[in-house]
Amino acid sequence: MLNMPSITNLRHHLDLLRQENELFVIDAEVDPYLEIAESLHSH
Repeated sequence: MLNMPSITNLRHHLDLLRQENELFVIDAEVDPYLEIAESLHSH
């Protein structure tokens, strides 16, 4: 079994993702139906 920290809430989970550089953050305002999918496909 992996030795992973327990996740207590969403904020804690997001902090862990940031620490591991596993969180993709979009700072610009986007159309949720069009631009997010395009952003994900371009990376």
